[in-house]
Amino acid sequence: MVKKYDKVKNTWDVLGRLPVRADSSNGWGLAFKACGDALLVVGGQRGPEGEAIVLNSWCPKSGVNNGTLGWKVLGAKEHVGVFVYNCAVMGC
Repeated sequence: MVKKYDKVKNTWDVLGRLPVRADSSNGWGLAFKACGDALLVVGGQRGPEGEAIVLNSWCPKSGVNNGTLGWKVLGAKEHVGVFVYNCAVMGC
């Protein structure tokens, strides 16, 4: 889940779901990066065509629509498994 911290209330508010499952590797195998006004999430996903590592982007300014975040797929690498072993986003 994607959550936002409210300093005034000292609480975490749930905004929506991540674009990839975080429980497929016990929470490991995901990478996050703030990039300008967007949040990048790199993670694996399984589908009918096989496994892939997918780069997703979401801008908080775009808001939340009925508990759904408008994730955009920026790129994918197919047939490489679903675990992100090492990730470094060098620039945005």
